[in-house]
Amino acid sequence: MVNPNFGKKFWDVVTAGKGLLYAVSEKVVKLLQDNNITGCKFYPITINDHEDLKYFLLTITGKCGAFDISKSKVIRTIEYPEEAIQNSDIIIPSGRFSIMKGFYFPLESWDGCDFFSPEGSGKIIVTERVKNLFKKHSITNVVFQDLEEEEWI
Repeated sequence: MVNPNFGKKFWDVVTAGKGLLYAVSEKVVKLLQDNNITGCKFYPITINDHEDLKYFLLTITGKCGAFDISKSKVIRTIEYPEEAIQNSDIIIPSGRFSIMKGFYFPLESWDGCDFFSPEGSGKIIVTERVKNLFKKHSITNVVFQDLEEEEWI
């Protein structure tokens, strides 16, 4: 059964199409501007059939250097066997990959902004100040992950 409310709830932060584009509500823009949060800009957008709602494209202007993966830890290695794809001549070779933990960047490369993105990454990083503001004001549809705890392949 399809949820009859699917697509009808408007969160404070929503993905805006492809990639790491985000739209934020007027509430978020006002909160960030009133608290002099740095490293982001906003551009008004229109949501088709909901022109009465005020949303803005969030762009990140703050920066830091590229992630230094040499500081990340291998937490487990997964091996997989060679596999033939049914009804084809395609064979996926065996291999292995590591699950890593932790993202690190050179602290001296950070420009000090509250919102920032590491060079060569689409990841958005925020300061504790932003995290605390979002929690205090119940900003919806946002999950915060500690960089040192984040797992990746």
